[in-house]
Amino acid sequence: MSLSAASTVLALAISVISLATSAVVSARQLRLANNSNVLPVVVELFRETRQPDRLVSLFYDDVGKLVAHGVVDERLIIGSYGPNIVNMWEVLAPYFYRERELTTKRMSFQLA
Repeated sequence: MSLSAASTVLALAISVISLATSAVVSARQLRLANNSNVLPVVVELFRETRQPDRLVSLFYDDVGKLVAHGVVDERLIIGSYGPNIVNMWEVLAPYFYRERELTTKRMSFQLA
């Protein structure tokens, strides 16, 4: 292979890698932009559902929802609150799921 052909192949490879990197970064920025638009609304909705006797459990429920829906990266939550938050979620999850079932039924009844 001649030197000019090798340099052309190298330039093409660099261009393809640059294009792929740009596409990945753009997709990530788009996801982050969407999350930043959604997050204030979600936080406000969560604030409306809080009751004083269940603030701690609802906080962990809200954090779990944000992670489950990809609004917040799980690594950020674990980095901020430590691995104990995962243990707490595992203990409290059945209660959250039951509360959601009851709340959803109640809300469906009210809408009918």
